[in-house]
Amino acid sequence: MTTQPPGLWAIALGSPLVSLLALFFIRSSIKSYKEGDNPDISKSLTSRSLYIGFLGKVILLLFWLGLLVLISVVNGGQVTFVDETLWRYGDPNLTERILFFGWIFSLTLTPAAIAFEAMMFVHATLKDTVFGIDNNLRKTFTTAVFTGIGVISFIVGSELMESVIGYGAAGGVFVGVFLLAVRKPILVILDKASNRFIPSTHTPEETAYLEAYATAMEDLIITVEERKLLDMMASTYGLSEKIVKQLEEEYNFSIEEE
Repeated sequence: MTTQPPGLWAIALGSPLVSLLALFFIRSSIKSYKEGDNPDISKSLTSRSLYIGFLGKVILLLFWLGLLVLISVVNGGQVTFVDETLWRYGDPNLTERILFFGWIFSLTLTPAAIAFEAMMFVHATLKDTVFGIDNNLRKTFTTAVFTGIGVISFIVGSELMESVIGYGAAGGVFVGVFLLAVRKPILVILDKASNRFIPSTHTPEETAYLEAYATAMEDLIITVEERKLLDMMASTYGLSEKIVKQLEEEYNFSIEEE
């Protein structure tokens, strides 16, 4: 039975430690930008995005490490290619099925950690140059997480029903129908979480337009006169129709959640 070389384990286990060290440096940069006589909020938000990216990566990698340790303890030793082959093509019992899917799930955690870090890095670098990047990243994050939950739930449900009644598809169908029924509250929760990870950033002109639009929308109706004033304000601030539409959609979506 072939085990992984110690060097590979050292590289894998060293990654969370390096990211953890980076967290301390980024944390100190956030404080330095916020404090002082001339605080720089923009750079503070940039450092915050990088900090959240590294923090998410560390949490996922530590979870991956804990899962590997748990699988190894239950398996009675380090998982090898032979173990994985027997779990996949042999006649596994319920425990071995759980170990197999736990092992497969662990393989997705490292790419997920890197993807989350990359997403926050994109937000940090493009938030001041690409309008709407925060909204696009939030939608991507929400969709990806919900899809991941659906896939994992489908597999787990199928395996449980396969072990109980010998027909796994029934569990998958049940889980799929259940997720469709409760998808709206789940998406709301994910969207609120993504709003904490990726806060909206606007220029002073965009913020002023949003405030004016919020005032006009107090009665949830935009009159003809109010629309003319908003159009005049957008023209004065140099906001394009695309930006205005996205700002208004962002505000409308926020009040729909309340």
